[in-house]
Amino acid sequence: YIAICAKVDNALSIYSIAGVDATNAPSRLKTFSGAGSPNYCGGIEDICADSAEDYLYFVARDDDAVVQVDISDPTNAFISGVISGVTNYLDEAIRIKTATIQGDEYIIVASYTSGRFVVLKESDFTRSNVVGLRNYYGDVQVRHAFGSWAKLV
Repeated sequence: YIAICAKVDNALSIYSIAGVDATNAPSRLKTFSGAGSPNYCGGIEDICADSAEDYLYFVARDDDAVVQVDISDPTNAFISGVISGVTNYLDEAIRIKTATIQGDEYIIVASYTSGRFVVLKESDFTRSNVVGLRNYYGDVQVRHAFGSWAKLV
């Protein structure tokens, strides 16, 4: 399978590439499109998959959002979670990567406007689970789950 994002079209499509050759083109399985709710595809900048390839994540710069797509069955992919808004430190989110750290999967998101980055724990994809470090206008700050941001000394 392959996922392709189209920033200008505000869309993400998932294709099957099984059996692709000179006579058989990829077949489109699912397309998510449109800025704002419910798909949050406004200005998709980057996509990645988790290590188990059960989830696909994308950042939508114009929607200030990170979207989780369940691809455990790519023929029936669906949006399983959205975190959006400047209050979630996702102002103009432009880059996303996943990483496994001590057995736990994390999603790392970078924002363009403020230069902040946010670390989300995949096992509980909610705003209350934002953890990590960020650059806040020159100050490096730390936040633990359910805590508030504090300047790192």
